[in-house]
Amino acid sequence: MEVSDFGTYTVDVGAGRLQKVMLLRCSFCNALVTSDGHEVPSRSIVSREGISRSNLRTIVALLNSGTYQELEDLFATETSEGMDPAKIMNEIVALGLKQYRKTLS
Repeated sequence: MEVSDFGTYTVDVGAGRLQKVMLLRCSFCNALVTSDGHEVPSRSIVSREGISRSNLRTIVALLNSGTYQELEDLFATETSEGMDPAKIMNEIVALGLKQYRKTLS
């Protein structure tokens, strides 16, 4: 899949729950999809959140489905109005790197 745009969106995930999710825009079909390629229906998108691209770098990581689900659950429980999911992901990556370095030594 070729990505033409990305951003953080507030998405209605059902049962009255809202979740902030990073979505990618497919260059070919113009659909918004999750990082694992699942299309998000436009009727589920509540709003697009502001983001400063100058401070971001994109990391592509291959995660097994269990780990990915744990991250989605974490975002759902820890994000609230005004909270930036990128900050949570930065903390997770930093903790992972620290743990990885500990196991090497």
